[in-house]
Amino acid sequence: MSIDRARLAAVQAHAEVLKGRSVDDALADTSADLSVPQRARCRAITYEACRWHQRWHAAIELLLTKKLKPRDQIIGSLLVCALVEIECMATPSHAAVDSYVNLSKALDLGHARGLINAVLRRFLRERAQIISKIDKQPAAQFAHPPWLLGMLRSDWGEQRTAILDANNGRGPMTLRVNRNKSTREDYLAQLVETDIAAVAGVGDWDVVLAEPHAVDELPGFEQGVVSVQDSAAQFAAALLNPQRGEHVLDACAAPGGKTAHLLEWAGGDAHMTALDASARRLERVTENLDRLGYQAKQICADAAQTEQWWDGIAFDRILLDAPCTGTGVIRRHPDIKLLRRKNDVAKLVKVQADLLDKLWSLLAPGGTFVYATCSVLRDENERQIEAFLARTPAAQLLNTNLPVGQSQPFGRQIFPSEGGTDGFFYALLGQS
Repeated sequence: MSIDRARLAAVQAHAEVLKGRSVDDALADTSADLSVPQRARCRAITYEACRWHQRWHAAIELLLTKKLKPRDQIIGSLLVCALVEIECMATPSHAAVDSYVNLSKALDLGHARGLINAVLRRFLRERAQIISKIDKQPAAQFAHPPWLLGMLRSDWGEQRTAILDANNGRGPMTLRVNRNKSTREDYLAQLVETDIAAVAGVGDWDVVLAEPHAVDELPGFEQGVVSVQDSAAQFAAALLNPQRGEHVLDACAAPGGKTAHLLEWAGGDAHMTALDASARRLERVTENLDRLGYQAKQICADAAQTEQWWDGIAFDRILLDAPCTGTGVIRRHPDIKLLRRKNDVAKLVKVQADLLDKLWSLLAPGGTFVYATCSVLRDENERQIEAFLARTPAAQLLNTNLPVGQSQPFGRQIFPSEGGTDGFFYALLGQS
């Protein structure tokens, strides 16, 4: 049997994620030489392996007579990918077993060929018993790390089950129609003409595709008629409501989706500053703006170090899409389950608080400030805003009236899959 290169690259990518790399960075390396169809299959396997790692890793621990040594962790990745294909991707079981056993030579695991074969075939024989046992382990049952299960239980009680289920699904491909170039109704009609099934989203300008499509298949994409952006992320521009001629700051701007939307909202005529700490990520901002035909002043700097980049001109509108755990977008980035740790929460809360304090001081009299995260954790969201308001008497919380989400005492929480959206939090702030 020949080596299945897509599966080989998926195993290698999953192993890299376990070492701390993002799934997309890992795939960029391991699948670079694959054909387009192979790359797509590799990505599908790797994403599902990240999504369901806690579940099938627990099964593998039951199947092994002793734990794998650190140098043999790639065996664990191989076994997880194999079980994911069998259980989550409807791959014929015996064909999957034979193919993954055959990968042992390509991975220099010839010594483990017998072990891999024995573990996978034992799973097929004892599947019902194994699944019954792992379903008694919450981390395996819900395929989430224990620390996150605990925080979701504390924050949301019984609502956590819906969050967990949504995290284990896949997010739809959602578009934002450029209000300066089309209407949503006209664009939906164009999609019908091109046989692309879609429906209107929960907002005013979003379109949700029935199936993902390459962007070059989308009518008007290269001309800036539409952009790819989740419905929940599109509420940032509506809440901030930038007007023509105003000075607007998008802090933590990369990859530029919200920057572009803010400019669209202002008719392309705002004095926009797009700030990000990563020069590489700012290149994505440039690409997005070039496609849409908009311009922004781009600055590579730490947003909290205002003395290093601010020119003294106050901003009429500020969007702080703050660094966060990303626990509202796990369905799109399942590697978050493997990369985040409980102690990351406290570190990020400190960063968020510093950014709030520093950027608030740049707001012009009568200005508007939007704090946003793609998190569902109260520490990063409403507790963060509660603490900010307590130490900032000049700030007040304004009404965040959105078509989805739950109003909380200090902002609005949107749960993943609510109305088909990602998980997001918004707080609209003004001066008292």
